Amino acid sequence: MVNHHCYDADKRLGTKSGEPRSHYDGAVRRKPGCRTNRLKPMVTPQAPRSLKRKAVAAGPAKTVAPANTKEDAYERKRIDVLEATWRAILRVGLENVTIREIAAEMGATTGAVVHYFRTKDEVLIYALDYLISGLVADVERRLEGVTGIARLETILHAALPLDLEGETGWRIWLAFLKASVGSETLSAEHKRRYAFMRGALVGELAALQKQKLIRSGLDLTLEADAMVALADGLGVGRIIDPERFAPAQQRMLVKRHIRAFLVPTA
Repeated sequence: MVNHHCYDADKRLGTKSGEPRSHYDGAVRRKPGCRTNRLKPMVTPQAPRSLKRKAVAAGPAKTVAPANTKEDAYERKRIDVLEATWRAILRVGLENVTIREIAAEMGATTGAVVHYFRTKDEVLIYALDYLISGLVADVERRLEGVTGIARLETILHAALPLDLEGETGWRIWLAFLKASVGSETLSAEHKRRYAFMRGALVGELAALQKQKLIRSGLDLTLEADAMVALADGLGVGRIIDPERFAPAQQRMLVKRHIRAFLVPTA
């Protein structure tokens, strides 16, 4: 699986560098000299979001370009397995997912699964890793051409269940969160997601301060933690009490929170 020591998080999304971008699409960069067996960037820009949320449909999403090499075909099959894993999680719950359940979702034998992943834990870590990678790429894509305070809203909106796809992603995410209790490996993956969100928000807040768009004197790390907690609360709230936390309500609460940062106008 991916060697997490091979990646560095940028403080602000969209950072330009002479170093080639990794699968994390600019938000996380691979250190020189490190090698991993992660997917090559052969998916379309929209693919990470569609894979993490739309993959629960009756069949695997056709978001990857046709395989031109044996390596591409191998990675495409691994994506098919992880999409089947997400569908199995939603159908029977993560704690009940087995290699047999994953194979059933693929309409294949268990041997077809273990050819690409030796154990259930290996495929689960890969699936969670790809879920987080999809969030990173989705945020980067959404931020293209966005300036000012709207960038904060964009980052938070990307993390919220504002549509059916988002709700599906959150159900999968919560299943992994539940399973992380007592699992150091899964807990580390969740910490990586929070570190990405916190780092991205701190970077955006610092840039907004330089532009004098938000108040000076703010504890940026504390404010970033508060926004991450807000997003988590809204996400859980939408799944548990969807009528109370409708998309419009989520957007309003995000805007209300961000308004407190703004420089008072005369």
